[in-house]
Amino acid sequence: MQRAPRGLQCTEDGGDKQSRGPLENNIYEHSLLTTNISTATPTPNPSQLMSRTAKASEFYSRFFTEEQTRKFLHVQKNTDALVSGSFVLSWLSGGSFVPNDMDIFVSRKHASIIARQIVESNYHFDPMVTIKVNGRKISVEQPSELMSAVEKELNSWNPNTGWTRDRYTNSNIAGVFNFVNTSGRIIQVVATRCEPVDAILAFHSTVVMNFATCDEVVCLFPNNTLERKRNLQLLDSTTFGVSTALQKYESRGWTTLYTISAWEAINGDEWNMKYRWIGDKHCEVVKFEESAEDGEKADVGEQFLKFWRLDFIEERTTRLTVMAWDRQGPE
Repeated sequence: MQRAPRGLQCTEDGGDKQSRGPLENNIYEHSLLTTNISTATPTPNPSQLMSRTAKASEFYSRFFTEEQTRKFLHVQKNTDALVSGSFVLSWLSGGSFVPNDMDIFVSRKHASIIARQIVESNYHFDPMVTIKVNGRKISVEQPSELMSAVEKELNSWNPNTGWTRDRYTNSNIAGVFNFVNTSGRIIQVVATRCEPVDAILAFHSTVVMNFATCDEVVCLFPNNTLERKRNLQLLDSTTFGVSTALQKYESRGWTTLYTISAWEAINGDEWNMKYRWIGDKHCEVVKFEESAEDGEKADVGEQFLKFWRLDFIEERTTRLTVMAWDRQGPE
């Protein structure tokens, strides 16, 4: 049975009460006028998940051979890296578009290990070059040698994050490193100062809030993302990086919404003011048939204690509030 975060207790009638301190720590706000502090302690029910299975070797076939996939899953398991971005969305949506790149999010302390594994999978490091747009430096030249580039970025107060800078609600990106193979496939390693899942929960909009662990692929908003083709914008769309990202998904068939109605905020399923969590009944979870190691796979709801809700403020200011508790809960 999953243990609730410390400081939170459920009452017998399904309510909740706070037994310890405020929960301001680790809360990421998406342009909120107010922050709703939660004492809810939902418990995932694995039997309610919409589950199916897939082969990891087929999932990664555009980027890795079967043997490379096996090794990557093992490294991924031991670094808690997550695969996300357009590649995962394309796969979940049945290949409605074909991306040429894959994004791997990993804690900065494991960035060099993931980078080495990518190189050992027949990719070569493609350092960023200096790019200016309207006088603003989007990226600066990286050292040509991989480990020198990793060391420089991860120790910098102002890391070279390229086009990713404007697409998150926080500055927890520690560095970005690009790799390419002879077929033109691109893998982007995004090193984070936070847990990788926290960076994904801080994305510019809901359409890309999907990820793959070593055991499964998770879609947080399958009804809106996969069935209704709706995308809820969470960051200021006048920012260049956000506007170009939204336009990209609009060109791929998704309709961008900037707020939701009062009715949906109260009565909706995925997009509502109720508390949701990774692995709840609204998520779609696709289990890999292969595993990085033998043994029983952990349920996704037990791997991540991340909760969120939509705050309905007023027209055009509906936003996502993420309560990113760690496994132990707030101190």
